[in-house]
Amino acid sequence: MLVQKKKIGLIISVFVLLGLGFICYNLYENKSEKQEAIEQFTRSVERINTSFVYEGYEEIMKNESHVLAPPKESERLSNPSDVVNFQKQFVYMNQDGEGLVMLQITLNENMKSGWNSSMSYRPILYNHEESKYGNICNTNIPEVDVSANSFSYGGCNYNLICIASGSEGYEIGAASTLLTDFSNKLIPFILEE
Repeated sequence: MLVQKKKIGLIISVFVLLGLGFICYNLYENKSEKQEAIEQFTRSVERINTSFVYEGYEEIMKNESHVLAPPKESERLSNPSDVVNFQKQFVYMNQDGEGLVMLQITLNENMKSGWNSSMSYRPILYNHEESKYGNICNTNIPEVDVSANSFSYGGCNYNLICIASGSEGYEIGAASTLLTDFSNKLIPFILEE
């Protein structure tokens, strides 16, 4: 009976040790994945800061970044300090007034790559008396085109917003054209790393 209790105790001890080892291993793996994401984020920001050029445009933020404080409810989604600490904003402007490109890079801890979203705003579509959607016109909203897309690669989320003078008619907007061109230059640059 005593031998049987010792065997059961030994078996329980082995399972407890294996369980603790499994937990420690997973904690180490999660920490190393986050560390790898942080390193990739840091390298990507530095590389874009020092080497990426969009012809005809000047990056005006240099080593600064403008951070919009996360809303209180963001705490329900993630740790807001990570949002503030791991983001960098680049703003590309051109002297001819053709448009403005904002690129924001944030940490992507899960390291999954892929396309996230794409959208645009055009006055003729949403804020015009002859709009396809609603026939409402608010004259307080400026006549500008805005286009945005978002994708993830490695340790980074890339969010792009382009703003340009409003386009006439239903042809592709100036902001959409600028966004497409900028993205077609940025994505190969990122993939070279």
